[in-house]
Order: sequence, then structure tokens, then C-alpha cells
Amino acid sequence: MSILKFVHNNKRHHLYEMYAYLADPNKTTTDSFIGFNVNPANPIPEMDLIQNYYHYPSWDYSHKTYQQIILSFDDFITKDNPFIRTVCTQVGFILRDNDPRQIFASIHFNGTNNIHCHYMLNYVDIMGNLYRQFYSIHHYRLLINDVLFKYNFPLIKAKELDITSSQCQL
Repeated sequence: MSILKFVHNNKRHHLYEMYAYLADPNKTTTDSFIGFNVNPANPIPEMDLIQNYYHYPSWDYSHKTYQQIILSFDDFITKDNPFIRTVCTQVGFILRDNDPRQIFASIHFNGTNNIHCHYMLNYVDIMGNLYRQFYSIHHYRLLINDVLFKYNFPLIKAKELDITSSQCQL
């Protein structure tokens, strides 16, 4: 089965810290980066620019600078599967859903039994609005399951939603 996590209280407070983890060459390659409203080759300066423009400095640890979401696949999905990037991209579009938010995504496949995709959503959108989850997690599950079903990936079961996670434990 697939697992969807909305990670709160992440130990990596700054955009740069989270990016270093997501772009770790021991876990992924640059070919596995995906960007929405941001250049996936260099997302942090663009995200930082938006936060600073709207007086929400990313260096200030007193508030969140991003929202992390993780989609993890079953262990029988291997890195040879030609649809992993397609599925992760389509899920990114679901998370963005008419939201002018910058999202950087990275697919982790090295050193793990479960290929998974991390999504780092800028807490400030390009219009200056702070992150607010538009839909319930169950609504996201239904939309994402449509994508997973289309590509014959295991579905997310209701009990596999994790909204209380304090850190990624994949």
C-alpha cells in the first residue's frame, strides 16, 4: 500500500536545511527533481525571495517556512518503474491545485526499501498568502488514489494517512 504523510514540526527548520536533505545525492539524483512555480534546479533562492518580499524571512526560526508532504510507495515499486516520475508529478499538481505556491519535489530511491517522493511547499505563495490546506486529507487521498490506480500503484488506505508525524521515518 502507499502512504501519504503531512509532516509537522520537522526538525529541519530552514528551507536550505530541508533542501539539503531532499537533494542529498546519496538518496536521489537531479533527474528526480520536480518543480511547480519554481526552477527545480535552484528552488531555494526563488522560495527565499518570495518569503523575504512578503516580510516573512526564512531565516527566522520562530515560524514555519515550508510544509512537507511525503508519498511513499510499496516496496515492490522499484526505481525501474517508468511511471514513478509521472505519478509524483501528477500528485504535485493535485497538491498545488490552483494555488500559486512554489513546490519543490524530490524522489528518493537510493538507500531505501520504499521509493518515496518528498514535496516541500513554500509557506508563502507568490501572492503573499500563508499556507492553508485547502482540502481535507481524505479528499487528497481520493484524488491521489485516482492517479495511483491509473498507473497500477498500490492505493492509500484511510488508516495509512499520517498527519501527526513529527519527522520522516521512511
